[in-house]
Amino acid sequence: MLALGLNSGSSFDGIDAVLIDVDLGEDGLLKRPCFIAGKSVDWPKRVADQVLAAFENELSIFELCRLNHVAGALYAEAARSLMRETQTPPEAFSVIGFDGSVATILAHDARGRWASSARLTAHAALSNKSAMTTAWPRIS
Repeated sequence: MLALGLNSGSSFDGIDAVLIDVDLGEDGLLKRPCFIAGKSVDWPKRVADQVLAAFENELSIFELCRLNHVAGALYAEAARSLMRETQTPPEAFSVIGFDGSVATILAHDARGRWASSARLTAHAALSNKSAMTTAWPRIS
C-alpha cells in the first residue's frame, strides 16, 4: 500500500515529504517500508519567521490559528508537489501521515503560569487542499 509522509522536523526550515510502499507480512505486521521518492520544501520566509515567533510566544491566538491553517495548506502543497512529480493520484494512497512543529504556548491564569503545546498544521486544511483523507494527528 502506498503511504505519503510529511514532517517539518525539529529544524523548522521546511517540510519533508516522502512516498513509500508498505506491505503486511504473513504474520500481519508491517514489513520494512520501501522508499519511492522524497523532497524537501522550504517554508516561505514570512511563514518561517512566524513559526520561530510561535516558539518565542510572540504570536497572538489569532496569529497562531492563522499560522496553523497556513502550515496545513503548505503541507498540502508539498504533498501535491510530490504527487505531481511521481504522477501518483491521491486515490492511490492508503494513508497520509504527518507530524508538524510543536509550539509551546505559555498562558497565565490566576494561580500562575502553565504551559500547553499545540501542533502546527491544520489537518482539515491538509485534507481539503491535498484531496486526501487524513486522520486526526497524535498530539503530544
